[in-house]
Amino acid sequence: MTARSLRAAALLALLLTATSIAQTPSTVKTVEFEAKSVGRTMKYNIVLPTKYESETARYPVLYLLHGYSGNYTNWARMRVPEYARAYDLIVVMPDGGNSWYVNWARSDEGQKNDWEDCITKDLISHVDANYRTIARREGRAINGLSMGGYGSLMLGLRHPELFCSAGSHSGALTIARRAGERLRSGDTPLRRRRGTALPHASRTPRSASRGSAARSNGARRADSSRPPTRPTPTTRSSSWSRCRRRSCLTSTSTAGPRTHCSRATRTSSSC
Repeated sequence: MTARSLRAAALLALLLTATSIAQTPSTVKTVEFEAKSVGRTMKYNIVLPTKYESETARYPVLYLLHGYSGNYTNWARMRVPEYARAYDLIVVMPDGGNSWYVNWARSDEGQKNDWEDCITKDLISHVDANYRTIARREGRAINGLSMGGYGSLMLGLRHPELFCSAGSHSGALTIARRAGERLRSGDTPLRRRRGTALPHASRTPRSASRGSAARSNGARRADSSRPPTRPTPTTRSSSWSRCRRRSCLTSTSTAGPRTHCSRATRTSSSC
């Protein structure tokens, strides 16, 4: 065999090896465990390093929390196992329901909903007991998306003895600020009804919106015969206000106050 043929064979073998490594999927395992803090059997997905079975080393753990209306399978569908191959770490993706990863002050029908304890006590204990982890602060990091982004920062700040790093992707952080403002003002926290979204104090009821819209349309038809009048600069003022995720411009003139909301975000007839 000539030198040229040897080089070609070596190059072919190298390409085949690289292709097989690139196509090797990271194994995602689904694990069940008993979570005493919430009184039920919970699940999490786990991704192990490619050399986990062939070595005896211990590995750091990255905990990834899913967002609202998600579950433990979300991160795997976002190609996390593929990205994790480049790092020697264990990735744990637990299920937190729509809990916001906090211990609930009140639960219905005798349920247990201590979701902060579920992550920081039940989950971490189960992972450390069943896998070769670096079972100390320096070996744990936590991150999350949306609701999980809020949960990761909250848990990381509340438990610095457990995590050396905490991050957030598009974290839903405003819910904590609103809840804190309500508590400081003496109001009771908002309580979500089963199967419904959190209520909003400034939201106009749908029936009232329809009635207001009908009255507004009737007033416009009654005034259609009148010639339009333009307020003078001395009697006109404007101010910006925020109305439930939409911008509104309130103008005061001789014709009375008028409110103009962004067409792309307007959901009711008035702010």
